[in-house]
Amino acid sequence: MSLRFSQVPVARARHDLAVPPHTSGQRSHCAARPTPVASRSGIACLAAVLLTLAALLAGPLAARPANAGEATVIGDSIGDDMAKTVGLRTVARTSFSVRRHDIRRQLEQVPAGHVVIVSAGLNDGAAPVAHLKPFLERAIGHLEASGHRVVWMGLPCVLKKWDAAAERIDAYLTERLGASAIQYVSLRDDTICSRAMRTGDGEHFKPKGYRYLWAKIRAEAPYAATVTTR
Repeated sequence: MSLRFSQVPVARARHDLAVPPHTSGQRSHCAARPTPVASRSGIACLAAVLLTLAALLAGPLAARPANAGEATVIGDSIGDDMAKTVGLRTVARTSFSVRRHDIRRQLEQVPAGHVVIVSAGLNDGAAPVAHLKPFLERAIGHLEASGHRVVWMGLPCVLKKWDAAAERIDAYLTERLGASAIQYVSLRDDTICSRAMRTGDGEHFKPKGYRYLWAKIRAEAPYAATVTTR
């Protein structure tokens, strides 16, 4: 006895099993009928969409470094007083001297990602440049090795007899740091040198003087321009 099997035309079987092609008048493959194959494809499509959205949202956050917009002032009392006046974080200290103190002690207190604002040299301002140069170079080396973005606020003019010596130090730092990654802002102009901006000792500033210093630093140093104050 011979057996006969019902045969389905090959063309028709292929048509039934094939996934319908996507055309402009149809929904996408992700929105196809919920067959087992289509359901798995829909889950895969949803996962892809969610991953894409996560990447888009995380991108701007990942590109923004930790503590972006923050700064810490290190160095002497000029920097400390300015920081307290305008609302910056400070670990600067009165009477800091590049000859007597190691700037690394303050650098160690700066959080990662912070811009470092350096105020140093005024307490050494009466010294000859030749004598001060090794100590300045030591400080510059530590600042460059720190990995921080650094702005060095220059020695402001002082209403003292030794201002000429301070001006020579400012000239040295202007030239020396101009060829480095440290951004130097010279603080010698008619407004800064005006007695109306200064306290009675001829070295420190009134609050409006410190606000002027910070405005000048932000205008001239791109690193400082990114900093927000409290």
